Amino acid sequence: IADELLARLRSIDNVGKSWVVGASPRQISVYPDPARLKASQLSVLELQQALLQNNLNLPIGKLTQNNQEISLEAGPYYQSAADVAATVIKTHNGRLLRLGEVAQILDGPADTDYYTHIGFGPAVEQMHRLGETAALPAVGEQRELVTVAVAKRRGSNAVSVAEQVMHMSETLQGSLIPSDVLVSVTRNYGETADHKVNELVMHLSIAILTIIVLLALTLGFKESLIVSLAVPMTFAITLLCDLIFGYTINRVTLFALILSLGLLVDDPIVDVENIHRHYQMRKQPPLQRGYQFYQRIMQPLLNNKRKAQLFLLAVVVAFVASAMMAVTRVVPLKLLPFDNKNELQLMIDMPRGSSLENTQQVAQALGEYLSTVNEVSSYQSYVGTSSPMDFNGMVRHYYLRQGSYLGDIRIVLADKARRKHQSHDIALRIRPDIDRIEAQYGANIKIVEMPPGPPVLSTLVAEVYGPDHAGYDDLIQVAKRVKTDIEHTEGVVDVDDFVEAEQGQLHFIIDQDRAAQLGLNNVMVAETLSLAIKGTNAGLVHIDQERQPLTIHLQFPRASRSTEADLLAL
Repeated sequence: IADELLARLRSIDNVGKSWVVGASPRQISVYPDPARLKASQLSVLELQQALLQNNLNLPIGKLTQNNQEISLEAGPYYQSAADVAATVIKTHNGRLLRLGEVAQILDGPADTDYYTHIGFGPAVEQMHRLGETAALPAVGEQRELVTVAVAKRRGSNAVSVAEQVMHMSETLQGSLIPSDVLVSVTRNYGETADHKVNELVMHLSIAILTIIVLLALTLGFKESLIVSLAVPMTFAITLLCDLIFGYTINRVTLFALILSLGLLVDDPIVDVENIHRHYQMRKQPPLQRGYQFYQRIMQPLLNNKRKAQLFLLAVVVAFVASAMMAVTRVVPLKLLPFDNKNELQLMIDMPRGSSLENTQQVAQALGEYLSTVNEVSSYQSYVGTSSPMDFNGMVRHYYLRQGSYLGDIRIVLADKARRKHQSHDIALRIRPDIDRIEAQYGANIKIVEMPPGPPVLSTLVAEVYGPDHAGYDDLIQVAKRVKTDIEHTEGVVDVDDFVEAEQGQLHFIIDQDRAAQLGLNNVMVAETLSLAIKGTNAGLVHIDQERQPLTIHLQFPRASRSTEADLLAL
């Protein structure tokens, strides 16, 4: 369903990179039976070679007949799982030995190396659903999840692209999308951009209305009109310059416009009020009046060296005192205020070498807890793979997180207009319970809030460098000491490092003499072990109605490759 839906969505104008996350793709799985291979005196490499040699369709030239030229082909490709099973491996005493006799052939989902689920919290009624055909999930319920991620093209309007994507998805319900399949919108940055624009327009309107009313009462209607026109004209010129030089309206430029709104309102008011005051006094021209004020203040300092030195000393002391207010934390130092987002994120890091099931167990425990948080409408867990990246994840490289010991949970909160607490307060409230689950399973769980401005790698980053003769182990030891110091710093949480943890290793040493006696070499032994554990794609099955490539995957069944003894018995 997701693959077909994605193909339809790609037909929308300005839809850029798009992909599917979750669920196992369809494949033809070939599971050799080690006992039958041994009885037939076959190796798994011979199975791979037979599949590659029999699955082909080659042009072999042209034939001229009855004054017509006919193209010739030899083949054909495999067109079903039955064709794969009928592959002849060898002949023995005049009898054909086929692949289906020594291996199990399955047409179905691939072996999973990740889990994706969606769960629902107490605010599930506020979840953004497309269509109303599917029943509303119960609180605490968890389902398997497939995510369709759609990005817009550069320079296009995110709001219109998002609206077209949702409209097409709604129209396909009941036909391509069965009526019992729940389709929800977990993230919509087009809606976020639209909200930011509306917020800017609203604040601009409030500022202009406030200026007109207050200045009309204090200075006069003409003066208030000048200031009220200055603000939108400045914004108009700014947006015109953005258009001319090719800058788009994105979250960074919107944030800058909102931040500059206060300056744009204050500056014209101060200027007009000062001009109005001098015109009301009508004693001296404004420039001459300003010069006299400057001369009255600065002349005594210029004429008296001691006074000038004391004045400069006072300025230096005041500057140092103001700077020390931030250093001594008398005044909290924060560049940007917390933003009230509708999402949070949990990053799960298990010890290196942890199994996929262990990581899923942690994600399951976190999901059960999140289903009790009142502001949570839904959450999506990605274990073994990463969730579709956003701006913050792109900077922090979250999209590169792949492995059985890694997990990612996306929390969708109720809309900020319909909840009492801000997202930062919710993150602070759930932290003790998250820490409890972290300690219970020996995991490292980080709470990630979407930044109000441009994202950074982390709030506090320490990079460790050493001399050229220092070894990697020396740098690791220093990094661990720095990490310990940071962990004991008041107010610092979610400390982690980028040091590769140690992992157990099993080394197979090949007996070359014994291998030579059996007609084998090191490459054949190593490839056999690789086929047994990782498997390999041995071609494609060509089915006309299949949209995605249908691969033939050759690999030993999990029961035959789970222990050291299983691998040595191959």
